[in-house]
Amino acid sequence: MPPLEGITVLDFSHALAGPYCTMLLAAYGARVIKIENPGEGDVGRSWGPPFQGGEASFFLGLNSGKESLSVDLKQPEGLDICRRLAKHADILIENFRPGTMNRL
Repeated sequence: MPPLEGITVLDFSHALAGPYCTMLLAAYGARVIKIENPGEGDVGRSWGPPFQGGEASFFLGLNSGKESLSVDLKQPEGLDICRRLAKHADILIENFRPGTMNRL
């Protein structure tokens, strides 16, 4: 049994440091749910070449083993979805600008 099996991580991170952190948590068996913006997703999706199937290899590597959910955090419905998910998460990872999570 992986050491983090049974742990749920809600991942609001983007770019490099946050996705790398949650990649390690997923590798150790945590369930990682990555929250992405509708239409654009994580900025790392476009960091290439190389690309594989339209996705940047950089993004695919850092986000393997994660579930992905597209949520608009600027809409009340999106915030409600995330609040419900957070109630069941053991860990929340984010790397927004300071104050963003408080505002949300």
